[in-house]
Amino acid sequence: MMDKFDELIQDVINTAVYSCEGDNTCSQWEFEVDIARSTLRDAIVALEAERDALKEAQRWIPVEERLPEEQVDVIGQYSYDGENEKFVGGCDLFCDKWFDGTGTPIIVFFWMPLPKPPAVQP
Repeated sequence: MMDKFDELIQDVINTAVYSCEGDNTCSQWEFEVDIARSTLRDAIVALEAERDALKEAQRWIPVEERLPEEQVDVIGQYSYDGENEKFVGGCDLFCDKWFDGTGTPIIVFFWMPLPKPPAVQP
């Protein structure tokens, strides 16, 4: 992303410098562009970090990689009669047994945290 960003900023600078040849105000303009470039770069880095955090929060996590916190409801994926099924439920105190929303024990392969509820309730 940064390479594309740098390329776009350089195009803007080249165009502006070309259009102000012989004008003494260009040096001030170039200084302001450098400030804008730094501000934009910081914003892009922050947005990329936020995007990565959101992706991580909403990915399917293999149970071999890690387990959810104890007694926390999650969305889970398990197999039933050869079909992949989803459920909202949780695991017992030590996450050695999983239960679907009806309390039926199941073998879970992947899970992800439940999303946060909407800020505004109906």
